[in-house]
Amino acid sequence: MSVMQLRVGWSSLVLGYIQRPLTLNNMVSMVAWASAEGGGVGTENEAHFNPLNTTQRLGLSYPINVDGVQSYARQADGLTATAVTLDYPAYAAIMECLANSTTPLATADAIGSTPWGTPGELVAQCIDEAAQAVAQYWTTEADMLFIKEPNGQVYWFIASGAASYWRLVPPKAAPMLPASWLVVDDGTWLALWKIGA
Repeated sequence: MSVMQLRVGWSSLVLGYIQRPLTLNNMVSMVAWASAEGGGVGTENEAHFNPLNTTQRLGLSYPINVDGVQSYARQADGLTATAVTLDYPAYAAIMECLANSTTPLATADAIGSTPWGTPGELVAQCIDEAAQAVAQYWTTEADMLFIKEPNGQVYWFIASGAASYWRLVPPKAAPMLPASWLVVDDGTWLALWKIGA
C-alpha cells in the first residue's frame, strides 16, 4: 500500500476521532494536509503515527526534532493526540471548516491561518494529488452504498472496474455518515453481496 493510500485510511479514522463528517471534501482536506506535513502514517519515517506532525505528548511519545514533533508508539496514540490538538481554541477555524465540509481550498486557507505551522498554500498544492488518492476509495455521493448490520458495524460497498468488495467503516467514523447513505441490513444484504471482503 502506498503512503497516499495509507493517508486516505488515516483520514477516515481521524475524522471519526474528531467527530467530523466523513465526506469527500473532508477526506481530501485531511489527505492534502497530511501530504503537506509529511509525518508518518505508520513507521515509514521518524514521526511514527503522526501524519500532521503534532507536538502533543501522549503515552510513550517522544520528540524527534527541536520543534517537539512527536513519535508515537501506537496508531491510537497518534490519532488521540491529533484529536486533542485540534480541539484547542487556536484550531477552531479548521474544526469549523470540517464540521461544515467546506471545500479543501477553504480548509487549506483555514489551516494556514492558524499557529499549526503548515502553510495554507502548501496544503492547497497537495489537493489535486489528495483528490486522486481519495478517488481510488471514494465515489460520488449518488453512488454511495453503506450497509449497517444489526450489531452496528457499517460496511462500505466499493466498485472498481469489474471488481467489487466491502470495506468495514472505522467504528468512530460510522456515526458521521449521513443517514441517507445507510441501508440497514435485513439479514440478506451482506449474505448475498459481501464478496471478497
